[in-house]
Amino acid sequence: MLATGPLTDVDAAITRAPDIASKLRLVMMGGTLTQPGNCWDAVAETNIIQDPEAANRVFHSGADITMVGLDVTHQCLLPQSAADRWRAAGTKRGRFLADLADFSIKANLEADPALFSGGMPLHDPLAAAVALDSSLVDCFDLALRAETNTGDFNGVRGRTTGDPVGLVNHSMPHVHVALGVDSGRFLDEFVERMAEVCR
Repeated sequence: MLATGPLTDVDAAITRAPDIASKLRLVMMGGTLTQPGNCWDAVAETNIIQDPEAANRVFHSGADITMVGLDVTHQCLLPQSAADRWRAAGTKRGRFLADLADFSIKANLEADPALFSGGMPLHDPLAAAVALDSSLVDCFDLALRAETNTGDFNGVRGRTTGDPVGLVNHSMPHVHVALGVDSGRFLDEFVERMAEVCR
């Protein structure tokens, strides 16, 4: 299963039929351990902060989960040259895709010139690619939680934190957290596939 938004629906399905968790292989776009947040909060990722309670329940459900978060999506930046290539196809589809990419590249550059000087992050496309080919990423398995409160002793709501050696809870199920990515292979394939659509 591929999740590219808050985990509310996945949580609802597992709550309704708990026996599916052990049969579920979930690739989710969301979370971050090493990168700044990408929403109104400095440390939280957009999909997680919208429903951290659901994320926690899914993380602890026993499902086989791979987290494709900002740690790797920020390494997969679509460059302006890709949009230019799609536009050069001279088709309506090519112009449409190039216009979308141009807008997103500009918006990301305005949001964080240092982080996105190389282009726009391909969040959901990378997660979809990992669902098809897990060899694109290198994962680190650790117990994961989403902070559900904010305060001196509670962390920051929506932040994903890991416990790699089980100091806090050694019985908690582990999540495969993608921390490395073959960005060159992914970007080449993505740009080429989209170029085929543009023809």
